[in-house]
Amino acid sequence: KGKGEYPAYIACNLFSKTEQYNQTHNEAWVDGRFPKITQDGKDGDEEPGYISNMRDGAIAGFKYFDIKDLKKISIKTRAYANGCMEIKTSWDGKALASIPIKSSTIWMNRTTNISIPDGTQSLYFEFKGTGGVSLASFTLE
Repeated sequence: KGKGEYPAYIACNLFSKTEQYNQTHNEAWVDGRFPKITQDGKDGDEEPGYISNMRDGAIAGFKYFDIKDLKKISIKTRAYANGCMEIKTSWDGKALASIPIKSSTIWMNRTTNISIPDGTQSLYFEFKGTGGVSLASFTLE
């Protein structure tokens, strides 16, 4: 359904500018060079998951939403960053909307107007800027 709030941990795709060919766990995932799905606390804690470490050029992709009359989109972020989150319907497509990102140590909701054609659509969120952003969720209205 193309309405409501969706947690970021349901992402189907995570990309970054930096290519990584080795599929095994290594120091690149730990040291923060790539976006990853994580949570605060330890395993077993009742903490929501989120995508951390979205750096310049990082993309989170979500499939598929039945879009009907979508007017607004919101993201919940926490960031040590400055830039914007671009919203697209394909990973390499043009931005349909952009939401400014400013540093914040607490989760912040940020909203913008958007026009996406009705029908089955994928959504991609690309961070452009400096620093790193954590994405907890997005809301379609």
